[in-house]
Amino acid sequence: MAHRKTFLDTSGFYCALVPDEPRREKVEACLRDPARIFYTTDWIIGETVNLLTARRKPYLARKFLRQLEGSAGLQIIYGNRETFEEAKALLFKYEDQAFPFTDCVSFVVMRSLKIQDALTSDAHFKVMGFEVLLGEG
Repeated sequence: MAHRKTFLDTSGFYCALVPDEPRREKVEACLRDPARIFYTTDWIIGETVNLLTARRKPYLARKFLRQLEGSAGLQIIYGNRETFEEAKALLFKYEDQAFPFTDCVSFVVMRSLKIQDALTSDAHFKVMGFEVLLGEG
């Protein structure tokens, strides 16, 4: 079976973790798809924890981090200087788009791993030519 590489962004994680999130079923269906291999970055993990904490859901942040420890179905890409410099160059090149730096890191990683699909609702991924699996919102 051919596997489809999929990048898990903060909004994808958030939808999977928050019980009353309207797109949760769609995310869970994607996460159960045996044809997909999932990737994320340490930047996205940090952003997800920050979002959960800011929205007064620290118990979900703890659950999230514990789930990551036992996840064989997710590959975490850790940052390095080269990725950082490439992300900085993207940020400067597309400054009219006002991309968050974390998104630029994600774009660099996705390009380097030849990942087209993003489990996200973030329209910035679409601007950069990636497939946004959750639509915009």
